[in-house]
Amino acid sequence: MDGVNCSVVSEFVFLGLTNSWDIQLLLFVLSTMFYMASMMGNSLTVLTVVSDPHLHSPMYFLLANLSFIDLGVSSVCSPKMIYDLFRKHKVISFRGCITQIFFIHVIGGVEMVLLIVMAFDRYVAICKPLHYLTIMNPRMCIFFLVASWMIGLTHSVVQLVFVVNLPFCCPNVLDGFYCDFPRLIKLACMDTYRLEFMVTANSGLISLGSFFILIIFYIVIILTVQKHSSTGSFKALSTLSAHITVVVLFFGPLIFVYTWPFPSTHLDKFLAIFDAVITPFLNPVIYTFRNQEMKLAMKRVCRQLVREKRVAGVNGSWATQEIFLCPQVCPTTRGGGIHVLYVFPGSLLEGSHFIPSQLSAMTFLSSKAASQALSIAAAPLAGSMDGGNHSVVSEIVFLGLTRSWEIQLLLLVLTSVLYVASMTGNILIVFSVTTDPHLHSPMYFLLAGLSFIDLGACSVTSPKMICDLFRKRKAISFGGCITQIFFIHVIGGVEMVLLMAMAFDRYVAICRPLHYLTIMSPRMCVLFLTAAWGLGVIHSLFQLAFLIDLPFCGPNVLDSFYCDLPRLLTLACTDTSKLQFMVTANSGFICVGSFFTLLISYVFILFTVWKHSSGGSSKTLSTMSAHITVAVLFFGPTLFVYTWPHPNSQIDKYLGVFDAVLTPFLNPVIYTLRNKKMKAAIKRVCKQLVMYKIS
Repeated sequence: MDGVNCSVVSEFVFLGLTNSWDIQLLLFVLSTMFYMASMMGNSLTVLTVVSDPHLHSPMYFLLANLSFIDLGVSSVCSPKMIYDLFRKHKVISFRGCITQIFFIHVIGGVEMVLLIVMAFDRYVAICKPLHYLTIMNPRMCIFFLVASWMIGLTHSVVQLVFVVNLPFCCPNVLDGFYCDFPRLIKLACMDTYRLEFMVTANSGLISLGSFFILIIFYIVIILTVQKHSSTGSFKALSTLSAHITVVVLFFGPLIFVYTWPFPSTHLDKFLAIFDAVITPFLNPVIYTFRNQEMKLAMKRVCRQLVREKRVAGVNGSWATQEIFLCPQVCPTTRGGGIHVLYVFPGSLLEGSHFIPSQLSAMTFLSSKAASQALSIAAAPLAGSMDGGNHSVVSEIVFLGLTRSWEIQLLLLVLTSVLYVASMTGNILIVFSVTTDPHLHSPMYFLLAGLSFIDLGACSVTSPKMICDLFRKRKAISFGGCITQIFFIHVIGGVEMVLLMAMAFDRYVAICRPLHYLTIMSPRMCVLFLTAAWGLGVIHSLFQLAFLIDLPFCGPNVLDSFYCDLPRLLTLACTDTSKLQFMVTANSGFICVGSFFTLLISYVFILFTVWKHSSGGSSKTLSTMSAHITVAVLFFGPTLFVYTWPHPNSQIDKYLGVFDAVLTPFLNPVIYTLRNKKMKAAIKRVCKQLVMYKIS
């Protein structure tokens, strides 16, 4: 090696996180979910602070910059880690590795200084409140920000100067999923003891020093709050607890990785995932949920982003604007005409009767006056229903799932991730069964049909539900409502028949194995699929035939997030008791009958397996448990919604979310994780999709 340039390594190979397919799938779902959530949360924090004048203060200026840095933390390692999870050959170029190290340490250094500055900001605000605006003036805030970036750059460049010229001559395998100094240095073809000491001093001791400085700041602040206890002490301690939590989450993994004398590969990987994916997600969550002012500002920003204004013309029309009122009915009379406005929190909903041609003014009454006026208005309105078609409702308005900001945010993250995951999983199953010759059998043909139906189940209600979460006015046209009901019942009917066909398939395979291919021929499979679609369409049209001609003349508010028959029937301006019984018979009894038919099939199969126990019984029971789980997940919520004699609005909503988002996600997970042949096929498909060769 004397006098020879040994820097011949052009790329580094990562061993990754794990070779277990199940853990890879779990990591893919979780890391994708946290990555998306952290990007959305930190972007929203930055946008909120920039756009809301109430947050133009030093503390929120520093918080916005911390969120901006967390966007970088999420983007340096996470996308490649997620991309590499299913790749066989995980590589990064030498320059890519150096670039990754550079940005990891720049961002780490900046965040370290920013956390110290935020602690100083809280120290001044609590210990020297009268001098706060003088000390933490805009010029000082910008100085702190520039200093943090300069220190971060210096910290990173100092280490890179020594690493760039190291000779890397042969070993190029890193037991991790990203590049960093401690492991990279060990691959150099020379003694790196001094360099390892420098890394420990530059990263480890700086981390420890910064952490102890922060601890001292917070001890001084807590003592000051305790000494001068007042009404504002609770708020101060609440803010401090958020800061301390973020500090511990940030410094804990860093100190362990850079200063622990006995490194553990698996523990280091876990801590790296925590630092790269979970911490950037937790920062905005902690600062949002623990800070009332931040929550209110985010609500204002979200309302500005999704606000709708409806303005009509002058002739024979009128204008509506968004109003914040309690639930009440506000009648307005003018020129012998009556206009009834249904007002709910955050929205203005209208149902019109005898609208005057010119309406120049509107009077919004108190709750008491509104209830009195409603009784006066009810007489002519009731009389107007005797004869004639009064289906004047042009749209249906949803009250949605909840008004709680925290639950809305949680639902947005969870439903978005589950929706993307269920679409991806079901598409992957359909693609695997279609392309892999090993899966060209009746069972997998029906499974692909079920996954295709689950793609529809995801798409009928979930996108609108996610879109409506932060909208003030959640509305759907009457035609859109009918279309949604049609597809819900078509998909539900098809899935019901498919689950029964799959149970029959397992019954024939286990109870009559010698006749399996004769009975479950391709023609029979196509017949099952055609029958499923035919019955689903008939089931849906049968109910819609009675629904479309119903008169909907006034109330148009549904306490839900999607249209379905039981609740929509309650809005009709006629007696719907017979129709409600028909819905119960057509949907509820069919569900109950189908469910018990499936149970009988599974009892027969289990009894046959128990009677003729053999070496394959374990595999059979494993397959059966997957089928039974899917059947229970599908029929459970449906049975409750259509047959329970005492409907509960809140339970129905969350069962609706479960059926619309969670069940289509769990189906591919259950069939994938419990079926080795399916896992092997999906692995082959994934390898075909991501494989590339290095010449």
